[in-house]
Amino acid sequence: MKLILPNLKQAPKTTFFLKLADANGILQHSRFSSPEQVMGYSLDDNARGLIVAAWHYKLYRQKTFYDLIGKILNFIEETQIDDGRFHNYLWRSYGQSFFSHELAEDSFGETVWALGFLRSLGYTKNLDGKIDKIFNRCLPRILEFTGLRTKAYSLAGLCYYLRTGENLQVRKRATELAGRLIKQYQENRTADWRWFENILTYANAILPYSLFIAAKILGDRSLLKVASESFRFLIKVSTINNIPAPIGQRGWYAKRGNRAIYDQQPIEAGYLVLASLAAGEITGNKYYSGLAWEWFTWFHGKNLAGLSLIDKKDGGCYDGLEPWKVNLNKGAESSICYLLAYLALADNEK
Repeated sequence: MKLILPNLKQAPKTTFFLKLADANGILQHSRFSSPEQVMGYSLDDNARGLIVAAWHYKLYRQKTFYDLIGKILNFIEETQIDDGRFHNYLWRSYGQSFFSHELAEDSFGETVWALGFLRSLGYTKNLDGKIDKIFNRCLPRILEFTGLRTKAYSLAGLCYYLRTGENLQVRKRATELAGRLIKQYQENRTADWRWFENILTYANAILPYSLFIAAKILGDRSLLKVASESFRFLIKVSTINNIPAPIGQRGWYAKRGNRAIYDQQPIEAGYLVLASLAAGEITGNKYYSGLAWEWFTWFHGKNLAGLSLIDKKDGGCYDGLEPWKVNLNKGAESSICYLLAYLALADNEK
């Protein structure tokens, strides 16, 4: 197929994304292009959706997205419990709200990431009190979580928050989380396996991404070394015959095992765009900007199936890539991760 890429000087088409957003927040699932109210709202989709709304407003100043920031912050505040953690899911029916008993782990980290990112943009003066209230309630719990990706998301959020000004408690926690990621990398790294654990699964690029950001904000070059080494490894194993090919969800890639080719997920390509740009920001190497574009093309057809995952009618992103076909469902995660990649590139091109 002919590769047709969008003009990043124009705002992305967000018809489907805004269809998922209602007065309560962002719905997590759809059946094809129809949002499913019955499936409710997940914290992780709302956290990443907050980054999309914040970034979109920064670049294009459309009031719809500023209003959405407020709605998502209300959702996040509602899901937070007294000890600073969060319910992972929320359902609404007949005027009542039903929270999941499950408390979020990765979603906790994604929320810290989103709050720190939003706060760092500097245009939310009338919302800063609410942002800080939620963020400060999170802060005492941040070091309690053991999940690798929870640590990475949280580290990124803490470092973004430090862009607003020095905060010793935030810096202390960021330094501790970065050290824990480095320790886990050193424990699992071998000559032919440059990774933080013995399997590559989902949201892989968030690990080097967080360390690239931390290296810049914390001023620690040892973080850059691990970020660069692990990122090069991830790029190598996520490319087949010079074509972007994220690790497939249908089996992942265990050390000394066979890597799964499909079901390739938009979150992997989207996060690889973010990590590439974060690498370029700290190194100044233009190679990484080109790499970010390369991973963006995965969405538009430079992939093993040669198929676009973007619905031209509404701007939504399909849920996954299979051999010679795409999964025609469009959930929140897929479309949000595409928009993260688009907005990150658009911001970098300014």
